[in-house]
Amino acid sequence: MQEAMSQELPILITPNTGGEDLVEEGKTGFLVPIRSPEKIADRLAWFADNREETRVMGEAARAKAAAYTWTEYGAKVAKAIQQHLALCS
Repeated sequence: MQEAMSQELPILITPNTGGEDLVEEGKTGFLVPIRSPEKIADRLAWFADNREETRVMGEAARAKAAAYTWTEYGAKVAKAIQQHLALCS
């Protein structure tokens, strides 16, 4: 998903992909429910019918992918662990 985004492709995913944090709904792509071919088809049609908006979404997707680094990911994990430990003490 992040690789696609790095190439200015907005993403279309379900919650089961593990990439919900990459989707800013309508900005970097779309999150659709699982087992919903109608929603997937609807969003694919939207991409086809809205070329300029899709291009803008692709630019936002690239920027989001570029900002999503291992350093940032590690900092988020460390923060979550610290918050959990603070709750446990």
